[in-house]
Amino acid sequence: MSELRIDFPDELAESIAARVAEMVRSDPEPYLDVGAAAEYLACKPKRIYELKAAGRLAHFRDGTRLLFRREDLDAALRRVVE
Repeated sequence: MSELRIDFPDELAESIAARVAEMVRSDPEPYLDVGAAAEYLACKPKRIYELKAAGRLAHFRDGTRLLFRREDLDAALRRVVE
């Protein structure tokens, strides 16, 4: 079996590594408002309010705004599916 080998110039490899590190490091907006949370879950904002009122969706408050983390939305969705 022959071995496949691809040589990259060091500058290209470093550029790729820097870009990947930037992509991993840059987290999109960590908190979503009701509208963005509904869009993330592909539902209506009313459903977000219903899940929150039922205590099935972790949330934070910034004054009167409700905020949600993606990981909490994912967890709520997993609980519904299981």
